[in-house]
Amino acid sequence: MFKILLKINPVLWILLLVGLCYMDHQEWEQNVYQPLLQEIESKKIELKRVEADLAKIDDFIKNRDAKRAELDRVQNEFDAVRKEFPPTPALPSLLKSLADITEKLGMDFASFRPAGDVPVELLQAAQIDVKLRGSYVQIMSFLDSVSNLERIVNTEALTLRPGAEKENATFKSIDADLKILTYYGGQ
Repeated sequence: MFKILLKINPVLWILLLVGLCYMDHQEWEQNVYQPLLQEIESKKIELKRVEADLAKIDDFIKNRDAKRAELDRVQNEFDAVRKEFPPTPALPSLLKSLADITEKLGMDFASFRPAGDVPVELLQAAQIDVKLRGSYVQIMSFLDSVSNLERIVNTEALTLRPGAEKENATFKSIDADLKILTYYGGQ
């Protein structure tokens, strides 16, 4: 049988060998070469991402001192502004101011009641629940006077409803419920 194979034309042998090599090459390309190319592409993408991260780190390092100086400047400005606020809510003096305003305007007040601290960003705030009775103009004058106080006072909520007193089938007064916040520096 081996003698028969030797008698076959050498050109056929060469073609057979080339065919076998080509088949082997296709298998090699499919199983080895293509996965390597895909791995190279994924590594290139990862390399670009890492290079971008390194560029960000370099920019941060270059600007670190400037950013630190800016942070210190902003912190100093904040500390200066915070010192403008009272260190405590100082509610007795505020409640006295509110009572003085209602007396000056000729209003009735049902209650001024501190309702505790309210979380706000960067500062502290104390809430006061206020119940008033008066005309619409008196209530608006009260809000205007409160907004012009020396310290920062913010009206968070206002509810108006007809008062209990009637005169000539119309309501004589308006009842108002307010939630007032006053800010202070805290610790």
